Amino acid sequence: MSVAPNLTEMLFAAGAADQVVAVSAFSDYPEAARALPQIGDAFRLDYERIVALAPTVAVIWKTGTPAGVAERLQGLGIRVVSIPTEKLDDIATGVETLGALAGTGEVAGAAARDYRQRIAALRERYGGRPQIRVFVQIDGAPLFTIGGPHLITEILGLCGGVNVFAEIPSADPTRARELVMVGAHLDSWHAGTGATDDGAGVLIAMEAMRILRALDVRPRRTIRVALWTGEEQGALGSLAWVTRELATIPRLDSAAHRLIPEAMRTPSGPPIPKPGHASVSAMYDLDQGGGRIRGVRVNRDTVLMPLFERWIAPLKDLGVAIVSPRGGCASDCLPFEQAGIPAPRFLQDPLDYTTRTLHSSSDTLDHLIPDDLKQAAVVVATFLYNTAQRDEMLPRK
Repeated sequence: MSVAPNLTEMLFAAGAADQVVAVSAFSDYPEAARALPQIGDAFRLDYERIVALAPTVAVIWKTGTPAGVAERLQGLGIRVVSIPTEKLDDIATGVETLGALAGTGEVAGAAARDYRQRIAALRERYGGRPQIRVFVQIDGAPLFTIGGPHLITEILGLCGGVNVFAEIPSADPTRARELVMVGAHLDSWHAGTGATDDGAGVLIAMEAMRILRALDVRPRRTIRVALWTGEEQGALGSLAWVTRELATIPRLDSAAHRLIPEAMRTPSGPPIPKPGHASVSAMYDLDQGGGRIRGVRVNRDTVLMPLFERWIAPLKDLGVAIVSPRGGCASDCLPFEQAGIPAPRFLQDPLDYTTRTLHSSSDTLDHLIPDDLKQAAVVVATFLYNTAQRDEMLPRK
């Protein structure tokens, strides 16, 4: 059985169609897949129906099937085969793997060769052409997109497109897995249009990335922009990413504590690092309106102060002059802080952010000042570049 539509298509391509007894919802290609029994969608499986259909093998999606599904299927006596689809060539390799599993290796091999030839033809056709900047909108309610090392980004690149939300990759193979991140959030309160909270942060982050791309920098570490959703409901997007990639954060867990958002609950112990924890040098969060940047707070990570004082020296003509030991975060920087990742915050001119626009019907475009946004983007680009170019990652508390 297949637990995702992409896996269903790969099973059919591998010549295993007559061995497939069940598929997930939305398995609509090829047409014959529509007639097969469905066992739920990619995220919620109907285990009673699975038991009734008695499959002997379940093909799961390595990067998409939720945690715990493989263990539960194995508990039912079903063999689990995990197929990755993170890169274009993973698809051909996956078809070959499924062909070997089903005993249809000849059919699968031919399909994989044809696929690779078609990819090569596209690469030759569009290679060298001027690139087109593309925004990929996955959904509009809530608005979200994809970025970084994603299959869709690779597909766009194959056909001459550039994902505007992609990252700037490392030019140093010894540090390619190390990240410098800048973040803002896409969601906003409904009363206004979210221009200052947090459209301004998104604009500054994206313009900083554009500046670095225009300069054709080759950073030693990968620079990644992360645009979160669910910030207004308790940093849901950033917390989910931190929990999945960086660390488990133990928290107070009484009945009263469970009534408030997880990110706002007091940690009950040190973070439990995951493999990705060592790879993030810093996360610079932008969620304080659109004012000019006047300095940076190090959130009590005072070892950073001498370093940042050197970095702001060339920026004093832009009005950047303060390095403060103070901390405090109630945005997407909070999960990073709690995980032990440096999360410095920029000090910005408040303008009328807290007195008028924040979470109000006045949070509209006319409260943004273009020159202030440009100045902030230059400062952010400087910090991203300097963080990416250091011999070591930023020191931690």
